[in-house]
Amino acid sequence: MGLAFFCKDLLPQENVFSSVMLAVLKAGLFCGIKDTALKSNGKIEDLDIRRYFGNKEDDYEYFLMDIHETEWNTITYCRDIFNKSGQVFHLLAGTDNAPYHLCYNFSLHYLRLRPDHVISIYDTTFSLDDIEKIEQTTGYIDNWLQKINLRES
Repeated sequence: MGLAFFCKDLLPQENVFSSVMLAVLKAGLFCGIKDTALKSNGKIEDLDIRRYFGNKEDDYEYFLMDIHETEWNTITYCRDIFNKSGQVFHLLAGTDNAPYHLCYNFSLHYLRLRPDHVISIYDTTFSLDDIEKIEQTTGYIDNWLQKINLRES
């Protein structure tokens, strides 16, 4: 999984979906939803979230997001996310890949809406405070995830 959202509390899928859609709007992104997105098991699959950056046909990056039903999964993180070991975080949603600029834009706006959540991109887990520090100093840069990793070491 490329990008994943976690929270200490299980949230109704509708709340997560609303936050994702509002973050898409606030970030100025595009979201496409197929008529088959809502599965019989309650999972929402393949929300097509895109960032356009030019006028050519292929001038975009995207990820496909899945939003899980409330009781889909719980995960215990081995890392100290909030300086407390062994906390249980529930996986709320995730993507199939993680284009870094799109993930930065989306994560910043999502965490501003849901500061109680954390986001993981591959092996890097961060909170609103982490991404706001980057936003206030440099804004998006190609190695923004490395800056978070350096703080964690």
